[in-house]
Amino acid sequence: MSSIVSLIFLMAVSLFTVLAVLTLRRVGRARTPGMRTVSWIMGAFYIFLMLGAAQRLGVSAAWFPHRLGGFAVLNLAVIEVVVAIALGLVTFAALLRLGRVVSECEIVVEILMDRIPLDLSIEEIGLTTRELEVSQVIGTGRLSDRDIANALYISEATAATHVRNILGKAGFHRRNDILLLVTRSLQ
Repeated sequence: MSSIVSLIFLMAVSLFTVLAVLTLRRVGRARTPGMRTVSWIMGAFYIFLMLGAAQRLGVSAAWFPHRLGGFAVLNLAVIEVVVAIALGLVTFAALLRLGRVVSECEIVVEILMDRIPLDLSIEEIGLTTRELEVSQVIGTGRLSDRDIANALYISEATAATHVRNILGKAGFHRRNDILLLVTRSLQ
């Protein structure tokens, strides 16, 4: 194997090792089960690529099945390793960005949920049966009078009246607060 090709595979082993360690460290910091799962999968992917590049260099691990490694790695060409390095870097960057987005969303949800008193529940407000139905429709994300009216087969004016009554009884000013209260009640 030429020295340039060996250098490329050595860099690939180093890079995939670092990416695997960083990704698997993120498993412990992930706030959601989905992010933990994605981190585990990506960590395993990087380990697989690292073992493939190491075997291509002639380094073998006694515990790694030779046939599996041989099948997966011997069919790789240098260009595939370069593409895999690029893919690994892009995937890791995407994973970091996704983790930040999920964290930011969780923070926004926590802030919004703090707007509603913890001891308040939809049942304690004293809503009529129809107002409870309207609040359940709002809880599905349909906030406009038209959407509520269509869901309950009532007029838009009647839907608006029910929403106004719910807001008044709960002491809210926005329909989104009803949505948050109903959503929290379902948890």
